[in-house]
Amino acid sequence: MIQSAPRIELPHTPQPRDRYLTRDEVERVLAAASAPHIRLAVLLMVTTAGRIGALLELTWDRVDLARRVIKLGSGPIDFPLAA
Repeated sequence: MIQSAPRIELPHTPQPRDRYLTRDEVERVLAAASAPHIRLAVLLMVTTAGRIGALLELTWDRVDLARRVIKLGSGPIDFPLAA
């Protein structure tokens, strides 16, 4: 048995990347999404900049179909629904 835990050096956290998908890349991702629910998830993520977790936790009381707006978080920002 080991008497004490060995020291393990963790890798450094990389710098965040500021890279955005081009229109062509978005079109290719949407074209590759063959299942309707996958295409909808990708479309919502791209148009709202929401993470999949936030979209999966979305409830109907935060969706305004008349105004075509989705409220992802508890903050004041509303995201317009994609056309």
